[in-house]
Amino acid sequence: MTAKNYAQKDGNKSYKKKILLAEDDDSMRRFLEVILRKANYDVVSAEDGLVAMKAALENEFDAVAADAVMPNMTGYDLCRMLRQNADKKTHSVHYFKWTQPSRFN
Repeated sequence: MTAKNYAQKDGNKSYKKKILLAEDDDSMRRFLEVILRKANYDVVSAEDGLVAMKAALENEFDAVAADAVMPNMTGYDLCRMLRQNADKKTHSVHYFKWTQPSRFN
């Protein structure tokens, strides 16, 4: 990521990219929020997949970063549902999923 991450959107040269961050681990979510904000992103956080889905339906995002394993709705299901329900505004949204290796032990 670059320190300044701007994109032109609707003619606005100072548009800040907006990321939906879905992570159920509080400390990891705060850590990622700090990193993304320092990289000059606008971050909306959600503590599980259902909260993230609600936020995605109510807002427009440039990217979705989701933990693969979360309660209520996994990151996989979240991203799959967002892709299936994408309209012209969200069809180019980038999706990222991850999980912590310790969850498989």
